[in-house]
Amino acid sequence: MNCGVVSVYELRSEGGKEITDVGCRGPLFLVQTRHKELWLVVLNQSSFGIYHTIVSEQTQFQQQDRYLTLTHLDNQCLVQFCFISQSANEECTNVVSRLRRELSDTVRFGRLLKQAVTYCSM
Repeated sequence: MNCGVVSVYELRSEGGKEITDVGCRGPLFLVQTRHKELWLVVLNQSSFGIYHTIVSEQTQFQQQDRYLTLTHLDNQCLVQFCFISQSANEECTNVVSRLRRELSDTVRFGRLLKQAVTYCSM
């Protein structure tokens, strides 16, 4: 891959169930580029080594334009989503709603996982 992709984060619920996009086209993934940007995309496969990153009840959601930023209260963790489709604002709102719902539905808030797949990018 020579497109600058360094990792892909798949959104999954506590039970490991895929979180699909609004149009139900497939599981939601965040693709991180060399420039530290994260893009929300839909892919159809997730078949590489997996490790876990936690989103907890301390996570704060901030929206501005097409960007959604997740931070922890201690500011040690920052994740930024960039929505690139024509319905970016609607997608951003829906994803925030879904993430909040997943967090509130989870008995242990820290169990909502982003499963990360690491790519070797040229």
